[in-house]
Formats: sequence, structure tokens, C-alpha cells
Amino acid sequence: DYILREVEATLLMRNPENLPAAIDILRSIPTEFQFPCSGNPFEFRVEEPNIHLDYFPYNDYSYLDSTLPERYSKLELAEKLNGLYNSKKTNGRGNDLFQVALAYYNMSLSGSAWKYLSYFRYADEKSGILHWAMIDEITREALEDNSLTDEERAMVHYLGARCQKKIFKSSDKATFFNFRKDFNQLISEYSHTEFYQSVVKECADFRLYVNK
Repeated sequence: DYILREVEATLLMRNPENLPAAIDILRSIPTEFQFPCSGNPFEFRVEEPNIHLDYFPYNDYSYLDSTLPERYSKLELAEKLNGLYNSKKTNGRGNDLFQVALAYYNMSLSGSAWKYLSYFRYADEKSGILHWAMIDEITREALEDNSLTDEERAMVHYLGARCQKKIFKSSDKATFFNFRKDFNQLISEYSHTEFYQSVVKECADFRLYVNK
């Protein structure tokens, strides 16, 4: 019974709108049946982990040199995500939403924290289960917050570009121009930021785009 409840809660967690329902279920499960998962959903890296989907789910995509070894139980994570997603801050909501988008990206099959939401997913990106559009939508909402610094806005645009690239690669209906738009904004508006310089240095795709 506890196992089935945990599976149900995990499936609900895949959409931030369903986090309150997931929390209610997880709170009904004794703590001795709740275990922390590997990987930190809130760790941000310019370079993605070296993922081989052919080996899913038998490999671990965590960064070996992670500076954020923190691990969460699913209840702890759901509560944190729910607090961030439903933040009522006048200033700072954009950064909260960025943290939510980042966590969901890292919990996708392209992230180092995929085990948090691992039930009933497939390595085939065309299965439509990876929710790139949902994550991208959260980044767009984050950008509406004028209190974001240029460094923060640059990071949000880069995460949005990542999502758009996934959509482009996995959907016949996607358009190449969407992630180009984010790349162009990084170049035209945020080239003065430290984050931009790190992207140029670490992201081969972006470096090729800059030098095209």
C-alpha cells in the first residue's frame, strides 16, 4: 500500500500544479518508508551530464564533482517545490520560478536528478513524457519578474533555450527559431555577464552559434 501511494505521489509531482495533492499522499507514508534520492535537483551546470539513454535506467547521471551533495526525500522536495512555485513574493518570484524550472529540468531524463520522478518513463525522447514545454513555460513566467538581475535573467534564458532545443529535437511541430531567440538575447543583452562568459567557455553549441 505504501509503495502504491508513493508511486501515485511521484506521478503527481511531475506537474507543479499537483504538488499539494502529492504532499498530502507523501505525508500519509511513514518516514521509515521515505528515502532520499540521489542527485540535487537545484544544481545548475552550463554543461549537461554525459547521458547515455541507451543505458537508462542502469546508470547514474550525477556530477562526480558536485558541490551540492544535498539530497531530499520526495516529501521534502515536494514541499520545497510547492513553496517556490506558489511563492507570493512581490520581488524575487522570478528566481523562485527559475529554481522550479531548473529542478524539473534536472529531474527529466536529461538531468542528474532523474530518479526523483523515475516511474513509468522511457528513454525515447519522442515519448512526450519529458514536459519540455511545461518547463519552458515556467521560465517565460520567471522572466516577467523585473527584479531579476542580469545574471539571473541570462541563466533563465539559457535554461529556456535548453528546453526549446529538446522540443525541436523531439517534435515535428517544433521550430528552430524559438531557441535561437533565447541565444540571440543572451548575445545582444547579456554578453556583459559572468554567466555569458561561462556559457561561451563551456557550451560548444552556444560557442558555435556565437561564432557562426
